[in-house]
Amino acid sequence: MLFGELLLNKSAFTGEEIVNPLIDTGGEKTEKILSHLYHFFAPAPAGWYASKIIAAASGELDAAGRQNSVPEAIMSMFGIKYKERDIDMGKRFKRIGLGKVKQELSAEQRQARRALQRKQIDKDEYKSRIDEIKEKRDRLRERYKKIA
Repeated sequence: MLFGELLLNKSAFTGEEIVNPLIDTGGEKTEKILSHLYHFFAPAPAGWYASKIIAAASGELDAAGRQNSVPEAIMSMFGIKYKERDIDMGKRFKRIGLGKVKQELSAEQRQARRALQRKQIDKDEYKSRIDEIKEKRDRLRERYKKIA
């Protein structure tokens, strides 16, 4: 499994890349690979969980900018995943995701219009595509209303 992770550059535990081939320097790649090897072979309390506890104790922030807490890190070691969530921030992230879907629908509509102009599709096919996009937009509006 370890060989496969290193070969694919993806941790099976976290699902994240082990190294970033685009921006990591040789030294950074080596450091990240050695860290991954340590976490792979170290017993659980000395591996990932110890890193989380140390990060929490030193006051590091998580990816969302929240303070890590030592009790949460310790609970995580025993399989209890607890983290307070900001509901408004969650709604904001959902709205951002829906905004991306809205942009994709607009792109689909432009693509259909170009296909019609280039005579790649006829008016009936164009109308069918536009109706489908309108239905998707209606469903998107309903989802947006549920979030707001």
